[in-house]
Amino acid sequence: MPLSKLNNPIYWLWRNIKEQSKVFPKMSDLSNLADTARIRHIQWLHESGDCRNPDNLAGELMTSKVRKECFKLNSEAIAKMRKNPYYYYLVARTKFYDQLLLNAVATGVHRILILGAGFDTRLYRFGEQLAKRGIEVAECDQPDAVEIKQKLAKQLPYSERVRYLSIDLNNQNSWNGLMDWLDTENTCTTLIFAEGVSPYVDSSKFLSFLANIASQISSDSLLAYDFKRVGARDDFGVTEDVRSPFRLPLNKELIKEKHTSLGFTQVSFISSLELMQTYIPSWDKELSPLFDEDALLKISR
Repeated sequence: MPLSKLNNPIYWLWRNIKEQSKVFPKMSDLSNLADTARIRHIQWLHESGDCRNPDNLAGELMTSKVRKECFKLNSEAIAKMRKNPYYYYLVARTKFYDQLLLNAVATGVHRILILGAGFDTRLYRFGEQLAKRGIEVAECDQPDAVEIKQKLAKQLPYSERVRYLSIDLNNQNSWNGLMDWLDTENTCTTLIFAEGVSPYVDSSKFLSFLANIASQISSDSLLAYDFKRVGARDDFGVTEDVRSPFRLPLNKELIKEKHTSLGFTQVSFISSLELMQTYIPSWDKELSPLFDEDALLKISR
């Protein structure tokens, strides 16, 4: 290769974009990951105040073409997106898990694991705080998603500290690597969370997975996840392999009983309304309808 080309910054910019674009054709069956990241990026670009999504790195996992498309969205397109109940719920949910991570850091957590990480950027956005405290971090997802994420995340800050684990929650034979990682220092305080994951997992498999987690983490560890309520789009997440996606009733006592039987002792329930009121105080139903399909849980041993 000519030396002049090696010294040309335009060449390296072009090469980086080209390398990124190579992995995106694989996203056809993982489109939810890209769609969620795209919405977050749009919310960071076009919203303000408490309605702005704090994810300032989502755009770094996209091609320049997609970033330009997000930037050029007009007010009419944004207004249409805002009428989707999920739109602002995603902002609030992003803030919820961000705060969960920061609270864990402040209280001395030793390890953080993100389940079904997809295009999550928290371990990079908060990489400095995590590195300063020597907190061990890992994220896991299905093999194809992990492969794509590793390639794209190389350019993100503190990516060298992230441990990438492959797992398919619907395939118990693939859990060993993750369980081994958890078992390595199972006396350490651990934060585990799964954002937008449970509706895609078979109910029996997810309950079994929770029971396995409860047996692997220390008593001061915390697990958080969101879920779809019974009766809300019951066909959502149904596939040939997942005939009965995970659901829970919006009943605090039943939820507590269920998780107690799995090995947990403390259960905190957050409704979608509470989530919106806490993290987007300016939100009201005139701004955007309430997304009432999901709720969130914080549980510990």
